[in-house]
Amino acid sequence: MPNVHKPGRNDGCPCGSGRKFKRCCGGVARGPGAGASGSVEPVAHTHYQLALALQQAGDDEAALDALRRALSLARGLAGAHAQMGDLLLARPEAHLLLGHLLNEAGRFAEAASSFERTLELDPGNASAYQGIVTSKKLTEADRPLVARMEERLTAAAGSAHQQMTLHFAAGKALDDLEDYARAMEHFDAANGIRARLSSFDRRDFTHQVDRLIATFTPDLFDGFTELGADDETPVLILGMPRSGTTLTERILSRHPRVAGGGELRFWRDSRSRLVEVEPSLRAQEAESLRGDYLRLLRSIGPSALRVTDKMPFNFLWIGLVHLLLPRARIVHCRRNPIDTCLSIYQTQFSDHWGFAADRGELVAYYRQYQRLMGHWREVLPPDRMLEIDYEEATAAPEATARRLVAFCGLEWDAACLQPERNADAVRTASKWQARQPVYRTSVERWRRYEPWIGALRELLPAVSTARRP
Repeated sequence: MPNVHKPGRNDGCPCGSGRKFKRCCGGVARGPGAGASGSVEPVAHTHYQLALALQQAGDDEAALDALRRALSLARGLAGAHAQMGDLLLARPEAHLLLGHLLNEAGRFAEAASSFERTLELDPGNASAYQGIVTSKKLTEADRPLVARMEERLTAAAGSAHQQMTLHFAAGKALDDLEDYARAMEHFDAANGIRARLSSFDRRDFTHQVDRLIATFTPDLFDGFTELGADDETPVLILGMPRSGTTLTERILSRHPRVAGGGELRFWRDSRSRLVEVEPSLRAQEAESLRGDYLRLLRSIGPSALRVTDKMPFNFLWIGLVHLLLPRARIVHCRRNPIDTCLSIYQTQFSDHWGFAADRGELVAYYRQYQRLMGHWREVLPPDRMLEIDYEEATAAPEATARRLVAFCGLEWDAACLQPERNADAVRTASKWQARQPVYRTSVERWRRYEPWIGALRELLPAVSTARRP
């Protein structure tokens, strides 16, 4: 047992760390685990000394466990915090996590440095390669990075998921370098793996859309008006993924009275309760569901007049949302169908969507989405849904921003003209793009890949009509 008599500030720490007392156990704050004289709980000392011994023996995992135990007993044990920091900084996972956090915050140069440090410690880390290519637009100077990724793929090292990530990263890099044929080879390879990791039953999805259309009729809305509440807080921004939902939210959430909620999973995670609404739906259940959602929104923006929810797949749940919150606003984002589906095909998402891995399945999914949106357009009151076209939003950003703000019942604020200055973290695949001024280079992007679009060509004549409030 170490001597716990408090030494001088510049004396060696009695715990054996080799540090001065003031920079080790002498930095312990009073609180749980600290005695009246400021001495540390002896058991915490024991775990700390064990961690030092384990680190010297080369067992970093066990050392971290011992440090966590020491800090659970004496959270102010400065030496343990310092040792844990040293251990974590020697691990690729810490640098990888830091890189992702910096990417989300828009600090791209720092993020790239963290990802490069990850690769120094773990040369095969696929997520670090992906982090680098999504933190900037690559140039010819980045050709060696592409070569490194392709060498890893040639070696067939890592899991299927890691190989898929590398293929998506290499495809994005080659797209930046305008080498579209090679980029498409990597996107095809990535989706070959994605198809094995997930599945899509187009018949089941068609039946789900059938049920939603059959259930949410004007008669249903007229018969259950007592279930609704007049709260105007929610603004649901939805549509297909890669249709401009991130841009739309960042325009709107620049307004001082709007809080950006990002992609909330509330309605999707409650889908077992939402696939159908039976006539026996009770007011108590409706109130519970609505209350949970509003509490979530208000936790995001306690003083905001409007809070956005930009989960694209909320297009499936518009009927139930309108039933429970008839004053909620729906912003439907649309983009050229082939641009939308090609972008989905070429993007790695955190979730594996089976329909995303095959051009034919993408067409099938998109057609059902169009069919369902056509139904909502018919049954919702005209002032509840605004439809925004990506092409128009990028060609006339001020007119689009003014439409959005007016639709939300807010006074105009010029901050909405600079979505690239939005300080909110970006957690979608558009991290770098969302931080740029509004641009039009993604309009009709599919033409660069015209030789390889395959079944997506079926969407060429697809023209959606919209009624604008």
